[in-house]
Amino acid sequence: MKKNQNKQKILVCGGTGFIGKRVVKKLLERGKKVNLLVYDKISVSLKNENIKIFKGDLSDKKTIVKAVKSSDIVLNLVGTFNEDIFYLLNIVSSANLLDACKEAKNIKKIIFVSSEAVYGNYKGRPHNENDKPEPATEYGFSKYLAEETYKFYSKRYKIPVIILRLANTYGPGHRIGVISECLDSILHKRPVRIHKDGRQKRDFLYVDDAAEGIVKSLVCKTDGVSVFNITGQKAYSLIDTLKIIERIIGKKIKINFLPKKKQDIKIMQADFSKAKKYFGYSPKINLEEGIVRTIDYYKKA
Repeated sequence: MKKNQNKQKILVCGGTGFIGKRVVKKLLERGKKVNLLVYDKISVSLKNENIKIFKGDLSDKKTIVKAVKSSDIVLNLVGTFNEDIFYLLNIVSSANLLDACKEAKNIKKIIFVSSEAVYGNYKGRPHNENDKPEPATEYGFSKYLAEETYKFYSKRYKIPVIILRLANTYGPGHRIGVISECLDSILHKRPVRIHKDGRQKRDFLYVDDAAEGIVKSLVCKTDGVSVFNITGQKAYSLIDTLKIIERIIGKKIKINFLPKKKQDIKIMQADFSKAKKYFGYSPKINLEEGIVRTIDYYKKA
């Protein structure tokens, strides 16, 4: 790693979130200087001489401008699964950030964390980056519109952009998603709720692999827009995932089968080979090991 690359200041938006905390930790371990745009309270673990805090969020344009002017690379991990603010957080906030970047003219690269939900329904093989996005959920649609916003700004204002489409991320401390909801139900001795027959497949991505993929993408060079999938090792059905959990805890899990969700994708799976080729990304944690780590966290918590 060249010395001048470590001197680059990286603005992390969403650095106190589930994935963001791991990303910041990995950046600091690599000797990076981090500018952190934060809305919530700062944990003690994030107070570091190599971190500069900008108090605000992506709706606060004045703070965004200050943070962007003090940075070389922007990493945007801000997002939500809350349907009431999908578009506000995924699109409007992105436009605010991009406006600041185009005015500052000092940003070498923007990395936007998107989702493989933009692909929509399975086409008989894992999705690759050349597939046309056809989102089947509102969340996927909001991420798709955000991606288009980045593409527009990149083309018009010559801002290099990397879009990372992450798989279903899980791990210690996560409160949403299939695996977290299953473990929470088991912990509180409730039946696990599964919609339809449980044969829906998901590409599960352990949080440390997600963070490693994001950090590794920093070395990737792009003049325009480059898109990469950051995914797990393989897709598992929900039923098979529960069988893995049963094997780990040594107990039979009671399942409450519910009607199919209005918005549900039968199979979510994408191919990470492009990310492996361009910046050496490869997931290290298989599903069983990831669930063991997550259960251990629940026990300690």
